[in-house]
Amino acid sequence: GLGPEKKEFRFDLILPVEKPLYVGIALPYLSPRTQAYPNLELRDGPVVLARSETICDFDRLIGSEFKKRVPGIITRAVLSVSIKALATYFASDLAAKKMGKNAGFLVGLAGSAAAKATTSADLRIWNSLPKNVQAAIFERPKSGRISLCVPGAATPLATLGASPAGPPL
Repeated sequence: GLGPEKKEFRFDLILPVEKPLYVGIALPYLSPRTQAYPNLELRDGPVVLARSETICDFDRLIGSEFKKRVPGIITRAVLSVSIKALATYFASDLAAKKMGKNAGFLVGLAGSAAAKATTSADLRIWNSLPKNVQAAIFERPKSGRISLCVPGAATPLATLGASPAGPPL
């Protein structure tokens, strides 16, 4: 399976003041993806030589790092929404004073639209990281062939060894 992906949570609000004022925040969150197989079996024919075990869980590792960054992410998002709201408010107020109430309304509407269009969470992440890393320790079989199998499956995913089925081991 693949490691987690980032998705966006949005909270959008139009404040009902005399000039439209958009206030919105977008925050990332981690969304785990499904696991392909809990473990794999290494077999010599029907004999199970070993089962793989997880040695590194990327979901936990990435989650731990993401948790450390959350305070900074929230701080940047709050600063961004505050600056955008204040800029829109003061620009629409200035336009209303200089050119009339309708101009202030239109500037407020344009500023709110621009703020909404530029509000998004940073969703960058390494999308191709594995969900986990697994390993197995076993002795080389006398036949020289190893099949990599899903537990309970009859057909192997791959076979390695001194036969036409795979490269030499």
